[in-house]
Amino acid sequence: MMTLLINILILFFLFIIIYSLFLAYYGKHIEGLTNTYTYTDYTTPISSIDPTVLSQQNANNIMYLKSMLDNTPVDGLYQEVQDLSANVAQLNTQMTQVVQAESDYSQQMLPSTPPVITGT
Repeated sequence: MMTLLINILILFFLFIIIYSLFLAYYGKHIEGLTNTYTYTDYTTPISSIDPTVLSQQNANNIMYLKSMLDNTPVDGLYQEVQDLSANVAQLNTQMTQVVQAESDYSQQMLPSTPPVITGT
């Protein structure tokens, strides 16, 4: 019975590995951006580049970065950050109240006169 279970598990994991390899080679997926702008790497020394070519590369890089920002959901992120900021401020107020309540309770538990300690 145990060997049957082991054989089934071996076959199951082999199936998972073969299936993932199949998806890696034949799966239809697109990684990266699909825009027309491309990042230009500065492989040649800056001193040998014509200033107009350099400005064109900078303009293409700026358009590339702008297109990356346009494709991300920044608006929802801003609202989420604002909500989290409000939650943190509320939590800070609640924690201050808890600390004050604990301090008041500890002051109430202290005796009004110091205890008498006898002995050597």
